[in-house]
Amino acid sequence: MNTKRKTLLSFLICLLCAVLTFAFVACGETTSESESQPPVVESKPQVVVSGTNGLEYTLSDDGEYYIISGYNGTARKIVCGDYYKDLPIKEIGDNAFRGTSVETVNVTDGIEKIGEYAFFSCKQLSTLNLGSTVVEIGDYAFSACSSLTNVILPEGLTTICDKAFYRTINLISVSIPETISSIGCEAFEGCTNLQFSIYDNAKYLGNTDNKYVALIDCDSEKTSCAVNGNAKVIAGGAFENLANLTTVTVASGVTAIGDRAFNDCSNLEDVSLPNTLQTIGTSAFAHCSDLDKINLPASLVKIGDGAFSHSGLTNAYIPDGVEKIDAYTFNGCLSLTSIELGLNITEIGAYAFNDCSALYAVTFKSFSGCKVSSIGAFAFNNCKKLPNRFFMPASVTTVEENAFLDTFVSDVYTFHTTSSWAEYKLDSNLALEGFKIYFFSENEPANDDANYFYLDKNGNVVNW
Repeated sequence: MNTKRKTLLSFLICLLCAVLTFAFVACGETTSESESQPPVVESKPQVVVSGTNGLEYTLSDDGEYYIISGYNGTARKIVCGDYYKDLPIKEIGDNAFRGTSVETVNVTDGIEKIGEYAFFSCKQLSTLNLGSTVVEIGDYAFSACSSLTNVILPEGLTTICDKAFYRTINLISVSIPETISSIGCEAFEGCTNLQFSIYDNAKYLGNTDNKYVALIDCDSEKTSCAVNGNAKVIAGGAFENLANLTTVTVASGVTAIGDRAFNDCSNLEDVSLPNTLQTIGTSAFAHCSDLDKINLPASLVKIGDGAFSHSGLTNAYIPDGVEKIDAYTFNGCLSLTSIELGLNITEIGAYAFNDCSALYAVTFKSFSGCKVSSIGAFAFNNCKKLPNRFFMPASVTTVEENAFLDTFVSDVYTFHTTSSWAEYKLDSNLALEGFKIYFFSENEPANDDANYFYLDKNGNVVNW
């Protein structure tokens, strides 16, 4: 019996030792494994504003963000969220809420653009809160929103497009931020209850600190206008069709003149532009038939399509800051005799000087530093006073079809070499078909396989 007990006791002791040994080894392994793992760091959850149920989304073309493209919900109070499927929402798309019954719209930070017709004819919309990141409001975006009475546009907004608030008839006040750089044509047309600040016959919108940020409209009976010194922009169409207007003084501080701002002011003859002006919009001075001179300031960087089309200008100098003569810029300027192009012009657009029948001098400020690379289709069409010799900088690599149609230009003097001319195939589209081409050469050419010229010590052109 004692033997059995001893045997059992020995077995239990061995079993206990085995269990303790296993536990010790297991604990050692667990400790080692835990030491090899990196510490767990708790990340702060991202604050995401959820959009109202019923919003529809479209992925941008580049796949980088979402656009709110529609709404099929029933809620009257809308919150436009800032994220969808882990991507930011950056736009409210064209027609997204058009004709819906929404009453309150909160546009969260992150959204940068409100598209065309986005809230068009939302007749119940009465409260609009725009986030600080909105920079552009599209054409007709809030047009015909008859319940909208007060709008504060955020600091950072730069662009209000054509007819953005057109016929929003009960709109009383709009706060325009200092950051605005462009207001389109008829942006507030038909807002019959909108309150303006008046200065020297013109109507302005602004904010509590500056009532004169944007000149919107002008009294049609007046003959002159001095723009307020606190103004930043002249809205599109602000002076359009004012037949009595003869004199305008644009104050220092104005950076932009909108599209068609002075279009068809047929008696306008004296315009003073400040050295702060950067942009002249499309057709801004078109059909100003009495405007025979204008001083374009050195600050200017952009001249829109047809800006001086059919005006009475006799000559013009394009400042160095401007990079392109847009299409139709001087189209139909029958009195224009000379034009000098600044150093940084890279392109002369299609029809830029079309029908400038008195134009006889086109001067590039510097042939050696010239950057013009392209002369557009019909650019000098029907410029019958141009001399038979046209001097083309070596920077020109493209001449579009009919660039010199119906002119008396017969000889093109180019600062290209024969090899670079061949490389760019400047005559491959027949734009210069029938023209005699002269190539620049400092030394008398060893062969006569082409026509060459040089400049004498007085800068006169001499054919080799």
